[in-house]
Amino acid sequence: MHQRRYFISFLKLIIGLSIILLLSACSQKTLQSPVPKQESVTQLPRGEAPLLKHLKKTNKPLADKSAFYPLIQPTDAFAARLFLIDNAITSLNVQYYIYEDDTIGKVFTAHLLMAAQRGVKVRILIDDMITSGKDAEWEKLTLHPNIKLRLFNPNILRTSFRNMALLMDVNRLGRRMHNKALIADGSAAIIGGRNIGNVYFASGTETLFIDYDILTIGKVIPEINKQFDIYWNSTEAVPSKEIFAYDDPKLRDTVKKDFEEELKSFRKRPLGKAIKNSNFNQKIAQKNLSTYRCQANRFLL
Repeated sequence: MHQRRYFISFLKLIIGLSIILLLSACSQKTLQSPVPKQESVTQLPRGEAPLLKHLKKTNKPLADKSAFYPLIQPTDAFAARLFLIDNAITSLNVQYYIYEDDTIGKVFTAHLLMAAQRGVKVRILIDDMITSGKDAEWEKLTLHPNIKLRLFNPNILRTSFRNMALLMDVNRLGRRMHNKALIADGSAAIIGGRNIGNVYFASGTETLFIDYDILTIGKVIPEINKQFDIYWNSTEAVPSKEIFAYDDPKLRDTVKKDFEEELKSFRKRPLGKAIKNSNFNQKIAQKNLSTYRCQANRFLL
C-alpha cells in the first residue's frame, strides 16, 4: 500500500517536472526571441517643462551642471514622486524592480492613470521577478491607450511553478533589472534605492526599508533618459500584450472608479495627510525648494 502511494507520488513528480521542462523550453524559445514591437524614445515637451519652474532654484547658478534635492524622509520621497507625476505634461517613464499592489502601489498607479487621462504618455518598465499573481492589476492599468507596460525578462509561467522555471532556465531568468527611476517630461528624475511599495514609504506597521533617493535636474537628465530608452527598447523588455493571457473588457468600466475610491480613502489616512503636509510639499507651495548644484554630470547604471 505504501509502495503504491510512493509510486503515485513519484509519478506525479515526474509528470510535473516534465511539464515544467516543456514550458520552460517554450518560454525560452518564445521570450528570448526578438518580439516585434515599436521602439520609442522619451518624449520632451515643447520648450521648458513647466514643472522645472518649481525646481530651478539652486544654491549656485546651474549653468551646464546638474542639481539634486535629497529625499531622505519616506514622506518626502513619495510626495516628490506624486509631484512629478501630477505636473508632467508630455511623458512619464517608470522603471522599477519591485512594484507592489499595496496601498502605496495603488496610489502611485492612480496618479499615473490620472496623468494618462490628461494626455501624458506613460511607459512602465517592471522587472518580472516578483510579479506573480499581479497580471490582473497590470491589465487594468494597460487598458488606457496612453499607458504602455513592458516586463523585463518575463517568465511565461505567470502563477504556479515560477521558481521551478527559474531553476530550469537560470541563465536567462537569472538576469534581472534592478534600476529604479521615475522621469517626468524628460526633464526631471527621481533615482535611488526605493521601489514602489508600503515598506519603502512607512505605510502601515510593516518593516521600513531605509533607502535613499534624489530628485535631479540638469545635464545628467539626458543620460537617465537614454538608459531608460535602452532598456525599454531591448529584446528583454516584452510588451504586456505578448504575456497576459486574457483581456477582460468589463474591467474598463471599473478601473477609474476603483482608483478614485482608493485615492479618496488614502487621503483621509495618517500617511496620506503626512504626505500632503510633507516638508517637500510645503517647500513647493512656498516656492522655496532649493536644489544643490553638483559637479558630477554622469549617470552610472
